[in-house]
Amino acid sequence: MLRGKDPLTGKYVYVSRTVRGGKRLAERTLGELLSENSDRDRGSTAAGTASDRITIVELIEQHLDRHGYSPTTLADYRSVVATYLVPTIGNTPICDVRPVLLDRLYTYLADERKLAPATIRKVHALLRGAFTTAVRWGWLANNPARDASPPIVHKGKIHLPTPDEVNRAVAYAEAQAPDFGVFLRLAAATGARRGELCGLQWRNIDLDGGMVHIDSSAYVVGGDTAKLKDTKNHARRDVSLNATTVDALARHYRRKLDDAATCGVELGGDGFVFSDAPDGLQPWRPDRASHNWDRVRAKTGLTGVRLHDLRHFQATMLLQAGVPVRNVSKRIGHRDAATTLNVYGHALEEVDRRSADVMGRLLDADPVPRPAD
Repeated sequence: MLRGKDPLTGKYVYVSRTVRGGKRLAERTLGELLSENSDRDRGSTAAGTASDRITIVELIEQHLDRHGYSPTTLADYRSVVATYLVPTIGNTPICDVRPVLLDRLYTYLADERKLAPATIRKVHALLRGAFTTAVRWGWLANNPARDASPPIVHKGKIHLPTPDEVNRAVAYAEAQAPDFGVFLRLAAATGARRGELCGLQWRNIDLDGGMVHIDSSAYVVGGDTAKLKDTKNHARRDVSLNATTVDALARHYRRKLDDAATCGVELGGDGFVFSDAPDGLQPWRPDRASHNWDRVRAKTGLTGVRLHDLRHFQATMLLQAGVPVRNVSKRIGHRDAATTLNVYGHALEEVDRRSADVMGRLLDADPVPRPAD
């Protein structure tokens, strides 16, 4: 009996069952197969819904339109749909989707498309979110992605720079390109993301109070100029600055004021801290910072260290210095301390070893003699 086409290969799929018996048993078996096929066609759709033939791509489009994703996340997910779902299972009605179909998709993406586990997990996350929406809207009774098995993503090793390496990179940048030298110093001193640093405006900088207020992030979609969006967790955070970083920012500000005056324009509070425009009204693109970093690390021998690793440097150094996890989490902009613990558990291992040494010194000390009665 014809069951339909395989969404991945395009080949027709047949189902058969061998019957050892008479005509009556064969007819009963055929009826069971037809009933199973009918159940499969209905799938896990909620009974009586008008949307039981909506396709995966149509569901995802409606899901994305209604869930307020950031512009960069939205662009990323639309790319996932166009690249990995449209050519494979995208036109499959959602009522026909089973965990086994998704598992076969993930195997195909790994074996044939050679995608990394992290990329396949991104496909899975999008599908799971869309099917969750379908269940909530009453289009499906169950989420098929919930029982699918995407590949496990093993954490990559963080190439953490040493304090000497960070200082060497900052000094080189300050000598060769002062603006980017300030950028690097601020990145190491705050642990801010590159988009957050590019999105800083002078109204966010409190030189007298030694504080930076992070409330937005610069982003680029396609070839457009940089624009602003909320921070990753949609929350403002205030980060204290050390004196050397404040001095570097003050010198940077004076340079920018001189540039604006030379060009006959005004540098206001809405001007961006990192901008090539004299009035500061156009921020650096985040990839500009990454390209600059590539040149600096090549000259200073920091092969394998990413710009983002300065963020890891900040968090790790603070945790190993004994700063409470909650304070570190707030400073670097994690949603909660659990996220910080998950990412930087390695840093706490060193703290735990030092804690053991402390307890050892306490317990190994000679006991104080008890006074005689």
